Amino acid sequence: MGILENSGNKADNVLRVNCSDLEDIGIITHYKGKPFTGIAEEYTNNLLNKEFILKDGLKEGINQYHPNGKLHAEVICENDEPIKIVRGFKLDGTAMN
Repeated sequence: MGILENSGNKADNVLRVNCSDLEDIGIITHYKGKPFTGIAEEYTNNLLNKEFILKDGLKEGINQYHPNGKLHAEVICENDEPIKIVRGFKLDGTAMN
């Protein structure tokens, strides 16, 4: 699962919600009225497009997916903003150089 694997969190213990269930108040993302910690999933045409890894309402990472479901890119965020692409992958899943 990309960045999540490196965070030390176990996927089984992480709350996953659809982005449409979240509300941004300033730069803080809320779920049910509280800053959200977990993974927010964004879908396009019923396919997973992105996963936003959030802690206390701020993005720490983004996993982007190809339309075939394979990981496209892992991005690190700081203060809710993308700052660095960690890894990129081709459609067949092989790493880009």
